[in-house]
Amino acid sequence: MLCRVYITMRIAWMAMVVAVAVTAAEPNPAELRVTSQNGSLSYEIVNALPVSIVAFQVLTRFTSGGFENLGCTVTAQVKQPSDLTIRNACKLPVDAKTGKPVSFVSRIVSVDFAKGLKWTPPEPPAIP
Repeated sequence: MLCRVYITMRIAWMAMVVAVAVTAAEPNPAELRVTSQNGSLSYEIVNALPVSIVAFQVLTRFTSGGFENLGCTVTAQVKQPSDLTIRNACKLPVDAKTGKPVSFVSRIVSVDFAKGLKWTPPEPPAIP
């Protein structure tokens, strides 16, 4: 009986290790690519799944120049593949001291896929 309990515990432990490894190895179903040109931000969502993206939301937070509590949110409905790229979506403010655009961080808030699937990535750590 003791041997059976030991084997069951060992199998459960191995299954848990495998589940954690598989989950950690899974790539995100969508990737955000951000470009900054002439003081404007453009966003591209890259789909890693065979299911179509039907909508997405992106958040940009400014991280310098006195604009730390401000940002820009873009929400888009996707009717065709070209809708996965939004050009000149956000205007970057200019730091009054340096005259240069402020720094920023951008992230995906959510992605809606066809067939009612939705992906919401985990909230990133707070910006110090």
